[in-house]
Amino acid sequence: NQLVLIDGSVREVLQGQQNDRIGLYFSGLSLFLESRNISDAGLRNALQAQALRALAESTFQLKLTLESDIKYLEQKEYDKVKGKRKDLIAEHMNNINKSFAFIHQATMLRAGIYCNLGELSSMASVLEEYSHFIDTDISPNALLLSQYDVNDDGTETGLWASRSELKLDTAELSKA
Repeated sequence: NQLVLIDGSVREVLQGQQNDRIGLYFSGLSLFLESRNISDAGLRNALQAQALRALAESTFQLKLTLESDIKYLEQKEYDKVKGKRKDLIAEHMNNINKSFAFIHQATMLRAGIYCNLGELSSMASVLEEYSHFIDTDISPNALLLSQYDVNDDGTETGLWASRSELKLDTAELSKA
């Protein structure tokens, strides 16, 4: 009973941490939307800078969470707990899918903010960072993730195969 209680408490803490990271994304989104309605240029710029910071923090924290969840599946940590294999895999895949979605959204929003500000080299930098994330975290693990994700059909057009193709050719954009 004590172990079940401790396990439940640890799960609540982990869920709270992921909620905090997702909350940073929504904070950045909200700050950006608010900034668009402000007439004072100094305040508008300050809010956009805060939005970019919150979005960047959210992105990097969620990347670490995603990497940790992938490692958990890769090392088959779920086998250490008898009788909960299916639930643990589903929980970690749910976390991976949430993390990926918010990383993608935050990255595109950051790139959009930079584009809106006319900062094209910064926009290209954000998109290069995203492509690096796809190359290092998603593409090498796409097959593994497709095997664990009930939403993936395992084909070349499946969910994780498609996500692994989200690399962007930013070399031309940087030159332009």
